[in-house]
Amino acid sequence: MKAPDNPEAVRDAKGWLSQHRPGGHPYKETVDQAAFTSAFDIIQARQHAPSFDKLCRELNALLSPLAP
Repeated sequence: MKAPDNPEAVRDAKGWLSQHRPGGHPYKETVDQAAFTSAFDIIQARQHAPSFDKLCRELNALLSPLAP
């Protein structure tokens, strides 16, 4: 499945996933979450979703002082 060009513009993400799944199978969290999580590309997500990149930067800033 190809990621949307502008993921932050997608509304009803679960609906979008259901519409774009191969074979027309609806997205079901309890069945599909583990597979989607294992395929998640954090670098790609940071490059294409500015709000996700900001989250990562903010978490890094909060956690860096705690590193040994």
